Amino acid sequence: MTATNILAIDGATVSGWALGAPGSAPRVGAERLKKPSEDTWLVADGAAKFLRDICFIESTRPDLVVIEALIPNFNSNDDRQRDIQRSAASMLVPPLIIGAVRGVAACYGITVVHVYPATWRKHYLGRSNFGSRDETKRQTLARGHLLGYLPPGCKDDNIADAVGVWDWAAAVHGRSAAAPAFHLFDEGRLRHG
Repeated sequence: MTATNILAIDGATVSGWALGAPGSAPRVGAERLKKPSEDTWLVADGAAKFLRDICFIESTRPDLVVIEALIPNFNSNDDRQRDIQRSAASMLVPPLIIGAVRGVAACYGITVVHVYPATWRKHYLGRSNFGSRDETKRQTLARGHLLGYLPPGCKDDNIADAVGVWDWAAAVHGRSAAAPAFHLFDEGRLRHG
């Protein structure tokens, strides 16, 4: 599938998003999917309303939504070794957002693709991590500013991650299915006779 308008989402309670056509700078922003005082389950409602609002207007409706894939609660013993404990909310939010996004997208006939963070980071940053979460986020922000995808002064790593996801999707799903013919030294126009 070749996409002409891609929506990338970095799913979290405050979700970063990037929307645009491949080959252009995307519109970017962050959407709070629930208030801090609200129940975690409401994040699904917020995600569904956010996507519905974008899809409601035909000119902004994406033909492809790309969202980060779910990663295991424990990632190859790494979290256990570093004694990282996750809250119930941090484990519930990503699948709730993905379910809501997939449900609304299905109503509009929009394709949804999942991408692992390591995959889009390898494409966007040249490597999947920079030794720490904070340094990886800093590099993602710096790359977004360098490419002109992020507004000056933007320090929101949710938006920066969404832009990285969008850039990966634009490169992988936004290119033409058939590459144009390449003629060296204009040989396609030469006639021999």
